[in-house]
Amino acid sequence: MKRLFYTVLILIVLGAVGVGGYFGTLLLEGTGPELKIIAPENYLGKSSRVVVMARDKKSGLRNIQLVIQQGDKRVELEKKAFQIVNWWQGSPVKETTAEWDVNAKRLGFKNGDAQIIVLAHDASLRGELKGNLSEIKKAVTIDITPPRISLVSEVHNVRIGGSGLVTYRVNEDVKKSGILVGDTFFKPFDRDREGQYSCLFAIPVLAEKSNRSIFIIAEDMAGNVQKRGFFYDILPFRPKRDRIRITDGFLRKKMPEFAQLLELPPDTDLLQVFLTVNNKIRQENNKALLSYCKEVTGPPVWKGRFKALPNAAKRAGFADERHYYYKGKEIDQAYHMGLDLASIKNAPVPAANFGKVVFAGDLGIYGNTVILDHGAGLYTSYSHLGAITVTPGDEVKKGAIIGRTDTTGLAGGDHLHFATIVQGVFVNPIEWLDEKWIRDHIEKNM
Repeated sequence: MKRLFYTVLILIVLGAVGVGGYFGTLLLEGTGPELKIIAPENYLGKSSRVVVMARDKKSGLRNIQLVIQQGDKRVELEKKAFQIVNWWQGSPVKETTAEWDVNAKRLGFKNGDAQIIVLAHDASLRGELKGNLSEIKKAVTIDITPPRISLVSEVHNVRIGGSGLVTYRVNEDVKKSGILVGDTFFKPFDRDREGQYSCLFAIPVLAEKSNRSIFIIAEDMAGNVQKRGFFYDILPFRPKRDRIRITDGFLRKKMPEFAQLLELPPDTDLLQVFLTVNNKIRQENNKALLSYCKEVTGPPVWKGRFKALPNAAKRAGFADERHYYYKGKEIDQAYHMGLDLASIKNAPVPAANFGKVVFAGDLGIYGNTVILDHGAGLYTSYSHLGAITVTPGDEVKKGAIIGRTDTTGLAGGDHLHFATIVQGVFVNPIEWLDEKWIRDHIEKNM
Protein backbone atom coordinates (compact mmCIF):
# COMPACT_ATOMS: atom_id res chain seq x y z
CA MET A 1 0.00 0.00 0.00
CA LYS A 2 2.83 2.35 0.98
CA ARG A 3 4.59 1.49 -2.25
CA LEU A 4 1.48 2.41 -4.27
CA PHE A 5 1.19 5.74 -2.42
CA TYR A 6 4.77 6.74 -3.27
CA THR A 7 4.31 5.71 -6.85
CA VAL A 8 1.23 7.94 -7.24
CA LEU A 9 3.00 10.79 -5.45
CA ILE A 10 5.97 10.56 -7.80
CA LEU A 11 3.68 10.58 -10.81
CA ILE A 12 1.83 13.65 -9.49
CA VAL A 13 5.11 15.49 -8.92
CA LEU A 14 6.43 14.53 -12.33
CA GLY A 15 3.15 15.60 -13.93
CA ALA A 16 3.23 18.94 -12.13
CA VAL A 17 6.80 19.50 -13.20
CA GLY A 18 5.92 18.56 -16.76
CA VAL A 19 2.83 20.79 -16.93
CA GLY A 20 4.65 23.60 -15.22
CA GLY A 21 7.54 23.19 -17.60
CA TYR A 22 5.16 23.22 -20.54
CA PHE A 23 3.37 26.38 -19.44
CA GLY A 24 6.67 27.91 -18.39
CA THR A 25 8.07 27.27 -21.82
CA LEU A 26 4.90 28.54 -23.46
CA LEU A 27 4.15 31.60 -21.37
CA LEU A 28 7.58 32.65 -20.11
CA GLU A 29 9.49 32.24 -23.38
CA GLY A 30 11.61 35.23 -24.27
CA THR A 31 11.44 35.44 -28.08
CA GLY A 32 9.33 38.18 -29.64
CA PRO A 33 7.20 37.87 -32.80
CA GLU A 34 8.76 37.64 -36.23
CA LEU A 35 7.83 40.67 -38.40
CA LYS A 36 8.12 41.51 -42.10
CA ILE A 37 6.89 44.62 -43.95
CA ILE A 38 5.51 43.37 -47.27
CA ALA A 39 4.23 46.69 -48.63
CA PRO A 40 4.90 49.43 -49.55
CA GLU A 41 8.27 49.04 -51.20
CA ASN A 42 9.56 52.60 -51.10
CA TYR A 43 6.75 55.17 -51.06
CA LEU A 44 3.73 56.34 -49.10
CA GLY A 45 1.23 58.46 -51.02
CA LYS A 46 -2.25 59.87 -50.65
CA SER A 47 -3.62 56.36 -50.91
CA SER A 48 -1.26 53.60 -49.82
CA ARG A 49 -1.63 50.25 -48.12
CA VAL A 50 0.81 49.03 -45.49
CA VAL A 51 0.92 45.24 -45.26
CA VAL A 52 2.77 43.43 -42.45
CA MET A 53 3.31 39.73 -41.86
CA ALA A 54 3.56 38.71 -38.18
CA ARG A 55 4.32 35.25 -36.76
CA ASP A 56 4.77 33.78 -33.28
CA LYS A 57 4.59 29.99 -33.16
CA LYS A 58 4.93 29.70 -29.36
CA SER A 59 2.61 31.90 -27.29
CA GLY A 60 0.95 33.51 -30.32
CA LEU A 61 0.28 37.15 -31.16
CA ARG A 62 -1.19 39.66 -28.70
CA ASN A 63 -1.23 42.81 -30.88
CA ILE A 64 0.37 44.65 -33.82
CA GLN A 65 0.66 48.41 -34.18
CA LEU A 66 1.73 50.67 -37.04
CA VAL A 67 3.54 53.95 -36.45
CA ILE A 68 4.57 56.51 -39.07
CA GLN A 69 7.24 59.00 -38.11
CA GLN A 70 8.58 62.00 -40.00
CA GLY A 71 10.94 64.19 -38.01
CA ASP A 72 9.20 65.05 -34.75
CA LYS A 73 5.78 64.08 -36.08
CA ARG A 74 4.69 60.62 -34.97
CA VAL A 75 1.30 59.08 -35.76
CA GLU A 76 0.13 55.81 -34.22
CA LEU A 77 -2.49 54.02 -36.30
CA GLU A 78 -5.11 51.56 -35.17
CA LYS A 79 -3.72 48.70 -33.11
CA LYS A 80 -4.66 45.21 -34.26
CA ALA A 81 -5.39 43.25 -31.06
CA PHE A 82 -6.13 39.52 -30.74
CA GLN A 83 -8.29 38.07 -28.00
CA ILE A 84 -6.62 35.77 -25.48
CA VAL A 85 -9.31 33.47 -24.15
CA ASN A 86 -7.25 31.47 -21.62
CA TRP A 87 -4.00 32.84 -20.20
CA TRP A 88 -2.47 29.38 -20.03
CA GLN A 89 -3.01 28.73 -23.74
CA GLY A 90 -1.68 31.99 -25.09
CA SER A 91 -3.10 33.49 -28.28
CA PRO A 92 -4.77 31.29 -30.90
CA VAL A 93 -3.38 33.60 -33.62
CA LYS A 94 0.05 32.24 -34.47
CA GLU A 95 0.46 33.94 -37.85
CA THR A 96 -1.40 36.73 -39.63
CA THR A 97 -1.18 39.48 -42.23
CA ALA A 98 -2.20 42.91 -40.98
CA GLU A 99 -3.17 45.75 -43.35
CA TRP A 100 -3.67 49.49 -42.91
CA ASP A 101 -4.95 51.95 -45.55
CA VAL A 102 -2.84 55.08 -45.15
CA ASN A 103 -3.55 58.55 -46.51
CA ALA A 104 -0.33 60.41 -45.71
CA LYS A 105 -1.81 63.79 -46.66
CA ARG A 106 -4.85 63.37 -44.42
CA LEU A 107 -2.56 62.38 -41.55
CA GLY A 108 -0.73 65.68 -41.93
CA PHE A 109 2.55 64.49 -43.41
CA LYS A 110 4.56 66.36 -46.07
CA ASN A 111 6.66 65.23 -49.00
CA GLY A 112 9.99 63.86 -47.81
CA ASP A 113 11.72 61.06 -45.93
CA ALA A 114 9.88 59.13 -43.21
CA GLN A 115 9.86 55.82 -41.36
CA ILE A 116 7.35 53.03 -41.04
CA ILE A 117 7.61 51.42 -37.60
CA VAL A 118 5.81 48.20 -36.70
CA LEU A 119 5.49 47.07 -33.08
CA ALA A 120 4.15 43.68 -32.00
CA HIS A 121 3.71 41.90 -28.65
CA ASP A 122 3.31 38.18 -28.19
CA ALA A 123 0.99 36.52 -25.67
CA SER A 124 3.65 35.43 -23.21
CA LEU A 125 3.63 36.60 -19.57
CA ARG A 126 6.94 38.38 -19.87
CA GLY A 127 7.44 42.15 -19.91
CA GLU A 128 5.10 43.02 -17.04
CA LEU A 129 2.54 40.59 -18.50
CA LYS A 130 2.47 42.56 -21.78
CA GLY A 131 4.46 39.98 -23.71
CA ASN A 132 7.71 40.12 -25.62
CA LEU A 133 8.02 43.16 -27.88
CA SER A 134 9.38 43.10 -31.44
CA GLU A 135 10.00 46.16 -33.59
CA ILE A 136 10.84 46.62 -37.25
CA LYS A 137 11.52 49.84 -39.17
CA LYS A 138 11.56 50.76 -42.84
CA ALA A 139 12.64 53.99 -44.49
CA VAL A 140 10.14 55.33 -47.04
CA THR A 141 9.56 58.48 -49.06
CA ILE A 142 6.29 60.30 -48.57
CA ASP A 143 4.94 61.67 -51.86
CA ILE A 144 1.44 63.16 -51.77
CA THR A 145 1.67 65.19 -55.00
CA PRO A 146 0.03 63.66 -58.13
CA PRO A 147 2.12 63.58 -61.30
CA ARG A 148 1.73 66.46 -63.75
CA ILE A 149 0.68 65.60 -67.31
CA SER A 150 1.31 67.93 -70.24
CA LEU A 151 -0.02 67.33 -73.75
CA VAL A 152 2.47 67.19 -76.64
CA SER A 153 0.31 66.20 -79.62
CA GLU A 154 -2.22 68.75 -80.86
CA VAL A 155 -5.01 67.41 -83.08
CA HIS A 156 -7.13 64.43 -82.01
CA ASN A 157 -10.03 63.58 -84.31
CA VAL A 158 -11.08 59.98 -83.76
CA ARG A 159 -13.85 58.14 -85.52
CA ILE A 160 -16.08 55.65 -83.72
CA GLY A 161 -14.55 52.25 -84.45
CA GLY A 162 -11.30 53.96 -85.37
CA SER A 163 -7.84 54.60 -83.95
CA GLY A 164 -6.02 57.61 -82.54
CA LEU A 165 -2.68 58.49 -81.00
CA VAL A 166 -1.82 60.86 -78.17
CA THR A 167 1.67 61.96 -77.10
CA TYR A 168 2.11 63.42 -73.62
CA ARG A 169 4.78 64.12 -71.03
CA VAL A 170 4.82 63.25 -67.31
CA ASN A 171 7.04 65.21 -64.91
CA GLU A 172 8.17 62.21 -62.84
CA ASP A 173 8.69 58.47 -62.99
CA VAL A 174 5.42 56.57 -63.13
CA LYS A 175 4.47 52.95 -62.67
CA LYS A 176 1.47 53.30 -64.96
CA SER A 177 0.17 55.74 -67.56
CA GLY A 178 -1.92 55.65 -70.69
CA ILE A 179 -5.26 56.52 -72.27
CA LEU A 180 -8.59 55.61 -70.72
CA VAL A 181 -11.50 55.35 -73.18
CA GLY A 182 -14.63 54.73 -71.15
CA ASP A 183 -13.50 51.84 -68.99
CA THR A 184 -10.96 50.47 -71.50
CA PHE A 185 -7.31 51.21 -70.70
CA PHE A 186 -4.63 51.55 -73.42
CA LYS A 187 -0.94 51.34 -72.59
CA PRO A 188 1.65 53.65 -74.18
CA PHE A 189 4.99 52.91 -75.74
CA ASP A 190 8.09 54.67 -74.41
CA ARG A 191 9.45 57.32 -76.78
CA ASP A 192 12.96 56.96 -75.30
CA ARG A 193 12.68 60.62 -74.33
CA GLU A 194 12.63 61.62 -70.70
CA GLY A 195 9.07 61.43 -69.41
CA GLN A 196 7.47 61.35 -72.86
CA TYR A 197 5.03 58.67 -74.02
CA SER A 198 2.89 57.99 -77.06
CA CYS A 199 -0.26 55.91 -76.81
CA LEU A 200 -2.26 54.31 -79.59
CA PHE A 201 -5.91 53.91 -78.62
CA ALA A 202 -9.30 53.08 -80.10
CA ILE A 203 -12.98 53.96 -79.77
CA PRO A 204 -14.75 50.56 -79.62
CA VAL A 205 -17.35 50.56 -82.36
CA LEU A 206 -20.05 48.98 -80.19
CA ALA A 207 -19.37 51.08 -77.08
CA GLU A 208 -22.28 53.01 -75.65
CA LYS A 209 -22.18 56.78 -76.13
CA SER A 210 -21.79 57.24 -72.37
CA ASN A 211 -18.68 55.04 -72.45
CA ARG A 212 -16.61 57.03 -74.97
CA SER A 213 -15.00 59.69 -72.77
CA ILE A 214 -11.21 59.93 -73.22
CA PHE A 215 -8.65 60.81 -70.55
CA ILE A 216 -4.90 60.63 -70.03
CA ILE A 217 -4.05 59.03 -66.70
CA ALA A 218 -0.77 58.60 -64.83
CA GLU A 219 0.03 56.91 -61.52
CA ASP A 220 3.34 57.74 -59.84
CA MET A 221 5.52 55.44 -57.77
CA ALA A 222 3.68 56.44 -54.58
CA GLY A 223 0.28 55.55 -56.05
CA ASN A 224 -0.89 59.14 -56.63
CA VAL A 225 -3.13 59.29 -59.72
CA GLN A 226 -3.67 62.16 -62.12
CA LYS A 227 -6.53 62.05 -64.65
CA ARG A 228 -6.46 64.73 -67.30
CA GLY A 229 -8.82 65.52 -70.11
CA PHE A 230 -7.83 67.06 -73.44
CA PHE A 231 -9.57 68.39 -76.52
CA TYR A 232 -10.74 65.81 -79.05
CA ASP A 233 -13.48 65.25 -81.60
CA ILE A 234 -15.31 61.94 -81.91
CA LEU A 235 -16.49 61.50 -85.49
CA PRO A 236 -19.53 59.36 -86.40
CA PHE A 237 -19.43 55.98 -88.09
CA ARG A 238 -22.48 54.26 -89.55
CA PRO A 239 -21.97 50.55 -90.20
CA LYS A 240 -23.66 48.98 -93.18
CA ARG A 241 -26.68 46.75 -92.57
CA ASP A 242 -26.26 43.48 -94.47
CA ARG A 243 -28.69 40.65 -95.23
CA ILE A 244 -27.16 37.18 -95.48
CA ARG A 245 -29.11 34.18 -96.74
CA ILE A 246 -28.26 30.81 -95.17
CA THR A 247 -28.91 27.97 -97.61
CA ASP A 248 -29.19 24.24 -97.04
CA GLY A 249 -26.20 23.82 -99.33
CA PHE A 250 -24.08 26.03 -97.08
CA LEU A 251 -25.25 24.12 -94.00
CA ARG A 252 -24.46 20.73 -95.58
CA LYS A 253 -21.04 21.97 -96.69
CA LYS A 254 -19.85 23.70 -93.50
CA MET A 255 -21.74 22.47 -90.45
CA PRO A 256 -20.73 18.77 -90.30
CA GLU A 257 -17.14 19.89 -89.65
CA PHE A 258 -18.22 22.09 -86.74
CA ALA A 259 -20.62 19.45 -85.41
CA GLN A 260 -17.70 17.05 -85.24
CA LEU A 261 -15.50 19.63 -83.47
CA LEU A 262 -18.32 20.28 -80.99
CA GLU A 263 -18.76 16.51 -80.52
CA LEU A 264 -22.46 16.72 -81.34
CA PRO A 265 -24.52 13.67 -82.36
CA PRO A 266 -24.51 12.98 -86.13
CA ASP A 267 -28.26 13.63 -86.37
CA THR A 268 -28.03 17.13 -84.80
CA ASP A 269 -30.00 19.69 -86.82
CA LEU A 270 -27.50 21.59 -88.99
CA LEU A 271 -29.30 24.90 -88.51
CA GLN A 272 -28.91 24.55 -84.72
CA VAL A 273 -25.22 23.83 -85.28
CA PHE A 274 -24.94 27.06 -87.27
CA LEU A 275 -26.65 29.08 -84.53
CA THR A 276 -24.29 27.63 -81.92
CA VAL A 277 -21.27 28.39 -84.09
CA ASN A 278 -22.44 31.90 -85.02
CA ASN A 279 -22.98 32.85 -81.37
CA LYS A 280 -21.16 30.82 -78.72
CA ILE A 281 -18.23 29.74 -80.91
CA ARG A 282 -17.89 33.20 -82.50
CA GLN A 283 -17.60 34.78 -79.04
CA GLU A 284 -15.05 32.20 -77.93
CA ASN A 285 -13.00 32.61 -81.12
CA ASN A 286 -13.06 36.41 -80.90
CA LYS A 287 -11.85 36.20 -77.32
CA ALA A 288 -9.06 33.82 -78.35
CA LEU A 289 -7.99 35.99 -81.31
CA LEU A 290 -7.95 39.19 -79.27
CA SER A 291 -5.96 37.52 -76.48
CA TYR A 292 -2.94 37.54 -78.83
CA CYS A 293 -3.36 41.26 -79.50
CA LYS A 294 -3.27 42.98 -76.09
CA GLU A 295 0.39 43.68 -75.38
CA VAL A 296 2.47 46.72 -76.29
CA THR A 297 5.77 45.04 -77.11
CA GLY A 298 7.58 48.22 -78.12
CA PRO A 299 7.43 51.20 -80.47
CA PRO A 300 5.99 50.92 -84.01
CA VAL A 301 7.82 48.73 -86.48
CA TRP A 302 5.43 49.43 -89.35
CA LYS A 303 6.45 51.79 -92.15
CA GLY A 304 3.95 53.85 -94.11
CA ARG A 305 0.49 52.68 -95.02
CA PHE A 306 -0.68 49.09 -94.75
CA LYS A 307 -1.24 47.13 -97.96
CA ALA A 308 -4.36 45.07 -98.59
CA LEU A 309 -4.66 41.88 -100.62
CA PRO A 310 -3.60 42.92 -104.16
CA ASN A 311 -6.20 43.10 -106.94
CA ALA A 312 -9.00 42.23 -104.53
CA ALA A 313 -12.63 43.29 -104.34
CA LYS A 314 -14.23 44.18 -101.02
CA ARG A 315 -17.02 41.74 -100.18
CA ALA A 316 -17.84 42.91 -96.65
CA GLY A 317 -16.88 45.88 -94.52
CA PHE A 318 -15.88 46.62 -90.95
CA ALA A 319 -18.64 46.37 -88.32
CA ASP A 320 -21.27 45.42 -90.89
CA GLU A 321 -24.47 44.60 -89.03
CA ARG A 322 -25.30 41.18 -90.40
CA HIS A 323 -28.82 39.79 -90.33
CA TYR A 324 -29.04 36.09 -91.17
CA TYR A 325 -32.09 34.65 -92.93
CA TYR A 326 -33.10 31.05 -93.46
CA LYS A 327 -36.05 30.32 -95.77
CA GLY A 328 -37.13 33.95 -95.56
CA LYS A 329 -37.07 34.18 -91.77
CA GLU A 330 -34.49 36.11 -89.76
CA ILE A 331 -32.70 33.66 -87.46
CA ASP A 332 -29.65 35.49 -86.12
CA GLN A 333 -27.55 38.66 -86.03
CA ALA A 334 -23.81 39.36 -85.69
CA TYR A 335 -21.20 42.00 -86.44
CA HIS A 336 -18.41 41.56 -88.98
CA MET A 337 -15.21 42.90 -87.41
CA GLY A 338 -12.94 43.17 -90.44
CA LEU A 339 -12.75 43.40 -94.23
CA ASP A 340 -13.57 40.52 -96.56
CA LEU A 341 -11.36 40.72 -99.65
CA ALA A 342 -11.69 38.36 -102.61
CA SER A 343 -9.20 37.82 -105.40
CA ILE A 344 -8.32 34.71 -107.37
CA LYS A 345 -8.62 31.26 -105.80
CA ASN A 346 -5.73 30.46 -103.42
CA ALA A 347 -4.32 33.96 -103.89
CA PRO A 348 -0.99 34.65 -102.13
CA VAL A 349 -1.54 36.80 -99.03
CA PRO A 350 1.13 39.40 -98.24
CA ALA A 351 1.89 40.84 -94.81
CA ALA A 352 0.27 44.28 -94.72
CA ASN A 353 3.33 45.77 -93.05
CA PHE A 354 6.50 44.95 -91.11
CA GLY A 355 5.75 42.85 -88.04
CA LYS A 356 6.27 39.70 -86.01
CA VAL A 357 4.13 36.56 -86.15
CA VAL A 358 2.43 35.94 -82.79
CA PHE A 359 -0.04 33.27 -83.95
CA ALA A 360 -0.32 30.90 -86.89
CA GLY A 361 -2.94 28.15 -86.74
CA ASP A 362 -6.62 27.26 -86.64
CA LEU A 363 -9.07 29.65 -84.95
CA GLY A 364 -12.50 28.08 -85.33
CA ILE A 365 -14.82 30.24 -87.43
CA TYR A 366 -11.79 32.14 -88.72
CA GLY A 367 -10.15 28.97 -89.99
CA ASN A 368 -6.40 29.05 -90.56
CA THR A 369 -5.23 32.42 -89.25
CA VAL A 370 -2.03 34.44 -88.97
CA ILE A 371 -1.68 37.34 -86.51
CA LEU A 372 1.10 39.93 -86.81
CA ASP A 373 2.34 42.33 -84.12
CA HIS A 374 3.37 45.70 -85.61
CA GLY A 375 4.44 47.33 -82.33
CA ALA A 376 2.73 50.09 -80.31
CA GLY A 377 -0.17 47.70 -79.60
CA LEU A 378 -1.26 47.43 -83.26
CA TYR A 379 -1.97 43.98 -84.75
CA THR A 380 -3.33 42.61 -88.02
CA SER A 381 -4.99 39.23 -88.58
CA TYR A 382 -5.43 37.21 -91.79
CA SER A 383 -8.12 34.51 -91.75
CA HIS A 384 -9.73 31.73 -93.85
CA LEU A 385 -6.29 30.81 -95.17
CA GLY A 386 -5.42 27.45 -96.65
CA ALA A 387 -1.65 27.18 -96.62
CA ILE A 388 0.29 29.10 -93.93
CA THR A 389 3.94 29.83 -94.71
CA VAL A 390 5.07 31.42 -91.42
CA THR A 391 5.42 30.31 -87.80
CA PRO A 392 5.16 32.22 -84.50
CA GLY A 393 8.30 34.24 -83.83
CA ASP A 394 9.04 34.95 -87.51
CA GLU A 395 9.75 38.57 -88.35
CA VAL A 396 8.25 39.50 -91.70
CA LYS A 397 8.68 42.41 -94.06
CA LYS A 398 5.87 44.32 -95.71
CA GLY A 399 4.68 42.28 -98.69
CA ALA A 400 6.17 38.96 -97.53
CA ILE A 401 3.84 36.07 -98.35
CA ILE A 402 2.39 34.57 -95.17
CA GLY A 403 -0.20 32.20 -96.69
CA ARG A 404 -2.88 31.72 -99.33
CA THR A 405 -6.61 32.42 -99.37
CA ASP A 406 -9.06 29.55 -99.01
CA THR A 407 -12.41 28.65 -97.43
CA THR A 408 -11.36 27.39 -93.99
CA GLY A 409 -13.53 28.20 -90.99
CA LEU A 410 -16.97 29.65 -91.62
CA ALA A 411 -16.11 31.06 -95.05
CA GLY A 412 -18.72 30.46 -97.75
CA GLY A 413 -16.21 31.11 -100.53
CA ASP A 414 -12.49 31.68 -101.15
CA HIS A 415 -11.50 35.04 -99.62
CA LEU A 416 -9.36 36.78 -97.00
CA HIS A 417 -10.82 38.14 -93.77
CA PHE A 418 -8.46 41.00 -92.82
CA ALA A 419 -8.72 42.68 -89.41
CA THR A 420 -6.82 45.35 -87.49
CA ILE A 421 -6.69 45.37 -83.69
CA VAL A 422 -5.44 47.94 -81.17
CA GLN A 423 -4.65 46.40 -77.79
CA GLY A 424 -7.49 43.89 -77.95
CA VAL A 425 -10.05 46.16 -79.67
CA PHE A 426 -11.10 45.64 -83.30
CA VAL A 427 -10.64 48.84 -85.33
CA ASN A 428 -11.48 49.90 -88.87
CA PRO A 429 -8.81 48.58 -91.28
CA ILE A 430 -9.73 51.22 -93.89
CA GLU A 431 -7.90 53.87 -91.85
CA TRP A 432 -4.65 51.88 -91.82
CA LEU A 433 -4.85 51.34 -95.58
CA ASP A 434 -4.92 55.13 -96.09
CA GLU A 435 -1.49 56.80 -96.27
CA LYS A 436 -2.88 60.29 -95.68
CA TRP A 437 -4.87 59.18 -92.63
CA ILE A 438 -1.77 57.59 -91.09
CA ARG A 439 0.26 60.74 -91.74
CA ASP A 440 -2.36 63.14 -90.35
CA HIS A 441 -3.66 61.15 -87.37
CA ILE A 442 -0.72 58.98 -86.30
CA GLU A 443 2.64 60.21 -87.53
CA LYS A 444 1.97 63.92 -86.83
CA ASN A 445 1.04 63.06 -83.24
CA MET A 446 4.18 61.11 -82.46
